[in-house]
Amino acid sequence: MYNTIKDLLSSLQQKWPGLYILLGFFLSGLMLTEFAELAWKTLFVHQMDLFDHLIIGIVRYYANPNLDIIMIHITALGSAPFYGILSILILIGLAFFRKWLEACALTICLTGGGLLNYLLKHLFLRARPDMFRVIQETGYSFPSGHAMVSLCFYGMLAYLISLKISSWTWRLILFIATAIYIVIIGISRIYLGVHYPTDVLAGYAAGSTWLFFCISLLMWWEHKNNV
Repeated sequence: MYNTIKDLLSSLQQKWPGLYILLGFFLSGLMLTEFAELAWKTLFVHQMDLFDHLIIGIVRYYANPNLDIIMIHITALGSAPFYGILSILILIGLAFFRKWLEACALTICLTGGGLLNYLLKHLFLRARPDMFRVIQETGYSFPSGHAMVSLCFYGMLAYLISLKISSWTWRLILFIATAIYIVIIGISRIYLGVHYPTDVLAGYAAGSTWLFFCISLLMWWEHKNNV
């Protein structure tokens, strides 16, 4: 199965780059649909309440002071100050090697994801949960900014790194490691009591929408200038 998918993607990328780019836009639209459905079921018809409470119970089952500290450190990896410092260092490195297109792609994906998250939060106005609160947060809850922006930032970073890796196996390992990292950040937000699980899932759906859109635009720009 893995070899079949790998061969299909390689063929699309080399022989039909236009279809490869359209696949990215299709995935962006698919994740947008998933976000809209999740928002509807969560905030308007309240079909996800049981799911939220069940996942919160599972995540908080092994709660203890030591785990609290670990989760606080993990959630810091998805915070704006951390992104600010890390992105500046990465952009300096990209500028040093004159990778202007990659620098622009990473900047647009990160800042656009942050702005989109702000707009969505103020569109849905969902209050944060008031149970098991370990840390204090302000602002609205849906979608999770940590989940959404971490997916945009680390997802784009992983994609840019993958372009320098010829082996599809190592690319897969990179993407799986990045996905695990992003999921752990999302779990930390649930554990710390500042987000519902549906907030985190919505953050992933919205973040994937923007990430796939940015990657598709990047591929389109590169294809346009190489033709």
